[in-house]
Amino acid sequence: MIGLHDELHLGPPQRVGVAVCVGLAAVAIGQPQRDPRRGQVDRARREQPQPDPPSRLHLAPRETAPAPAALPAPAPSSTVEALPSAADIELSFYEAFFFQRGLEPYAVQEAAFAHIFAGDSTMVTVPTGTGKTMMAKAAIHKALALGQRAIYTTPLRALTEEKHRELSEDFGADRVGFATGDYKVNPDAPVQVVVAEILWNRIFGDRLHAPADVVVMDEGHYFNDPERGYVWEQSVIALDPRTQLIILSATVGHADRFCHWIEIVRRMPMRLVESRDRRVPLYHEFREAYLVEVVRELAAAGDVSARLTWSRWCASWPPPATSRPSCSCSGARPASRPRAC
Repeated sequence: MIGLHDELHLGPPQRVGVAVCVGLAAVAIGQPQRDPRRGQVDRARREQPQPDPPSRLHLAPRETAPAPAALPAPAPSSTVEALPSAADIELSFYEAFFFQRGLEPYAVQEAAFAHIFAGDSTMVTVPTGTGKTMMAKAAIHKALALGQRAIYTTPLRALTEEKHRELSEDFGADRVGFATGDYKVNPDAPVQVVVAEILWNRIFGDRLHAPADVVVMDEGHYFNDPERGYVWEQSVIALDPRTQLIILSATVGHADRFCHWIEIVRRMPMRLVESRDRRVPLYHEFREAYLVEVVRELAAAGDVSARLTWSRWCASWPPPATSRPSCSCSGARPASRPRAC
């Protein structure tokens, strides 16, 4: 107020008073002083061309992309071939291997079939002559019906060749293969008959893919063999747990303990089918004669196995010079056979 009073006495009272009042009003209101350069900036912005509002934009017409080709409609579910049920597969097996041949399964076979067609891993220990091979055929029949692959293993090459011929007759030669260490037949077939070492090599040769969906190990008591038993042991341990494992044996001891060990290492249940009922009795007899003569006598007496063996021997005649003695075959004799036959 002292400065203001002094300023009032410097000029005319009226003019100075108005100026001071206006200045006081401006200071009291707090109106900012306008920068003269700001007007130039605003004027330059107004002079720049402004774009039209979005509603007034005139866009050029876009070329319409061609419509994609219509995809074929999915096939109705009724036309998709569904896999047969376990009951249908089991019935077809009974029809093909029992009913059409006039045979009746044993009770122990029916028990094993129930586990096999249910997809369970199973160990079968029954005496010789109870039809263990028929149980292996049940597993192979199920695998083929479901479009899966199966492997049948034996410890001996001679037995492997015999099972290959038998399975080829039952399921077709084009669907059954054979493999040993130095010989292969139809390696792409869905069913492979191999020696145990071949399965072992396939398991450890490809750790990403299972060798088969169903594995049948015949003569499973070789697990206890001091020289080759590790092949069975390591194959059981390393086999894919999802693979159905069928072990057949007539002489395995402590089968319940064996099944328990398999369940531990595979972490999958293992069914046990066990029987001591011998369907084919054994007769012990000692003869001082050539084997070929004994087989011929048994074949003449009506023994089925002897007749089958005898027919194969005669079909493969002449043998090597040191193979076996001369035989006499009934029926017509080709000119290439020796006089004694």
